[in-house]
Amino acid sequence: MLKYKDDISLRVTVDGPKDIHNARRPFLNGKGSFDKIVEGVNFFLEKGFSNFTIITKFDEKNMEYIGDTIEMFRKLRWIDKFIIAFGLVHNYGVNTENNFLEKRKSILCKMINFFKNYPQLIDVIRFDDGCGSIEIVKNLFFSGKLPKIKYFQCNGIILQNTITFAPEGKIYPCTFFAMYDMYPVGGYINSYLDINAISQLKRRNILNLKKCHNCKFLLVCGGGCPFKDAATGNIDLFNTSCLQKDILENEISEFFFKLRKEKEAKKNE
Repeated sequence: MLKYKDDISLRVTVDGPKDIHNARRPFLNGKGSFDKIVEGVNFFLEKGFSNFTIITKFDEKNMEYIGDTIEMFRKLRWIDKFIIAFGLVHNYGVNTENNFLEKRKSILCKMINFFKNYPQLIDVIRFDDGCGSIEIVKNLFFSGKLPKIKYFQCNGIILQNTITFAPEGKIYPCTFFAMYDMYPVGGYINSYLDINAISQLKRRNILNLKKCHNCKFLLVCGGGCPFKDAATGNIDLFNTSCLQKDILENEISEFFFKLRKEKEAKKNE
């Protein structure tokens, strides 16, 4: 009998309908991974495990298939069983395109426009820009829930939930740190902790992000990821990955304000 702990959850990426996903996420031998993923998820479901988050990351190459992706999840009967989350493909320091941020903004706007036409999907599908922007506004509009103050934005900085064990034996705050051999906080072969590195990491907090001190979103943003969208060669612990402030104040807020008014109108009918 399959046994698992109640607090275990699994995250699985499905990047669109079968052909689209297989083109984007093949195995090393070139074969597509879609059927294996579906088989694995359904296996766990049959055994009574349903604590899954199914994630689809969109960019300009698969955004046009967002409707087909939702229909696929319906046919698989996953929407009512799992958390379905739509997000954006992010760059972690290896993308040198000057217009990368503009492309990401364009995809986010397209996603918002899609949900404008299908607002009922907001209740069953999460979507965000990777910085928490949309969930912040959604919770505020629909439940009056204020966002938590983020003294540290990154769980890796405070060594919580995102530890990476690298093949050479070092321990890093996240995979990006491991990629560039930055701030190893210890080792699992020789069993040691680097207290100096840990202290340096914890210096990255809202008190020390001086260039963000005039930003009204600082307390809910926390400066974002220090490396997200950073160009290779410009790696700095005090880099920031800002919330999409202009979209947050305009398209996102307008969308949820309109959606709330429509829901209130239906209640009063």
